Amino acid sequence: MTTQNYIDTLNKRFKSGMAREHSYRTDLETLIRTLVTTIEITNEPANVTDCGNPDYVINK
Repeated sequence: MTTQNYIDTLNKRFKSGMAREHSYRTDLETLIRTLVTTIEITNEPANVTDCGNPDYVINK
């Protein structure tokens, strides 16, 4: 996925009027994986911090 593809996809989702926060996560993950191939991404990781969990954890 190119950066332009990512932006186009986000705009399409936004214009639909049906997208919420989680609707965009797969697109972001795909973009990051395309740009940085040496990482592992976990969406909605379990038990990461004392104050809640981040949307993603990215490990090299």
